[in-house]
Amino acid sequence: MKNKKIVYIILILIWMSLVFAFSHQPSDESSATSGNTIRAIIELVPQIKNMPEEQKEKIIESLQPIVRKIAHLSIYIIGGILIGLFCNEFIGESEKKIIYGIVTGFVYAVSDEIHQIFIPRKSLYAN
Repeated sequence: MKNKKIVYIILILIWMSLVFAFSHQPSDESSATSGNTIRAIIELVPQIKNMPEEQKEKIIESLQPIVRKIAHLSIYIIGGILIGLFCNEFIGESEKKIIYGIVTGFVYAVSDEIHQIFIPRKSLYAN
């Protein structure tokens, strides 16, 4: 039982660290990461692979907001599951489980948004 608690805490801390690391990227680095991911995926589609570079860039630009929202949602779903598993395992009353889980997720999400306020929009290393 104690080992399970430690595993959940470690998983939650790893998740929080990943969220912090992603949130700490300046916006141009974050955009480049999602853009490169989209580019790698669309290069697998034969019809797109042979298109001119300008058309590929338009496709990447149009998909980027969707991919970023899905990534954001996915990482918070993972966090919600981890926090939910922890609360389910170690908090007695079901009302408290739900309240603690929601409050914990909400507080972390708000702290992440506050953290992002202090991250520059452009990288200091950009030309």
